[in-house]
Amino acid sequence: METVSAGLLEWGVAELVLPGQTESGDRYLVTPTPEGGLVAVVDGLGHGAEAAEAAKGAVRSLSVTGKRRSSPSSRPVTGVSPARVVWS
Repeated sequence: METVSAGLLEWGVAELVLPGQTESGDRYLVTPTPEGGLVAVVDGLGHGAEAAEAAKGAVRSLSVTGKRRSSPSSRPVTGVSPARVVWS
């Protein structure tokens, strides 16, 4: 388990890889943004490497997006599947 404290935000995460798998499809992101901060929990649907790649892609996208100032036209990501990003 990892616990990090950054200013007023303290968070922790526990990770578990399923037996027989080398990677988990679960990822997280906690990062400062121009407006404050971004906290994301990502579940790449499925198991193993395919789910992990989907989750990693979502975290990369969120990380880049979180560094930019929000615009009225920006739409937050609300879910992820191995085939597509689901926008609200």
